[in-house]
Amino acid sequence: MTDSKYIESMEKAFDRLVEIYEEVSSDQIPVVDDGDFEFVAKLFLETQAEHLRAAKFLLKARRYASARILGRVMFEGMIFLLWINADRRDRAMKWRAWSAVTDWRLLREQDAARVMVDDEYRKRVLDRAEQVRPVFARKTPRKGDPFKLTWTPTLPQMLESLPHNALSLKELYYPIYQLDSQLIHWTAAGLGSLLDRDGDELKFVTDRQSDQVAAMNTAFHAAWHVIYNWGHWSGMELDGRLETIAKDYVKNYRGPTNAR
Repeated sequence: MTDSKYIESMEKAFDRLVEIYEEVSSDQIPVVDDGDFEFVAKLFLETQAEHLRAAKFLLKARRYASARILGRVMFEGMIFLLWINADRRDRAMKWRAWSAVTDWRLLREQDAARVMVDDEYRKRVLDRAEQVRPVFARKTPRKGDPFKLTWTPTLPQMLESLPHNALSLKELYYPIYQLDSQLIHWTAAGLGSLLDRDGDELKFVTDRQSDQVAAMNTAFHAAWHVIYNWGHWSGMELDGRLETIAKDYVKNYRGPTNAR
């Protein structure tokens, strides 16, 4: 069982990280020519900030299973953003441009279902899809779809390609992220992890200390990596404060399985 004093120290570090996000966060998203990465990075930062606030709320309310799912979402966003940064000019452009493919495919589905679509919207979607066709063209169109199925590698492939720094991402991915994925996909393994046997009965339990630690850990690491890198990208001097918070958090962490 993880000692309560360690949990309290981790919570304090977690709350300090939330405070830094509140200082940095704003609702202004830059839209400038040749500024794809700035747009993507700020949008990811603000989304991470919103998830972090929600994670804090769920943790305070002892809704640890739900907090684990949110931490999993945050972790995925962190990996995606760090992967985009590794080739920021090309990947940020493609991240934004892919929305044209998504809109085009949605329009096809609407047409197949005979949904009425505004002519101006249709023209805008078709024109934009034509613009990005050279970027995402499939060698051989499939069932009238000229675009690639996807433009990104899998999440594990993204993770494998990333350099590692102060906080290990692989150590989180395999024991924690994959287990939380079972929850988000409603598998028997995922939902079964929320059950405890009580004699001849089963109890639905969502406030285990182990789930608290796992949820806090995933959310903390994901949020920390995003804002740490944002500090470098934006020129904000956050390193000292963030590294102190990370050290305070990690020295009190006792692992997701030891608390069970």
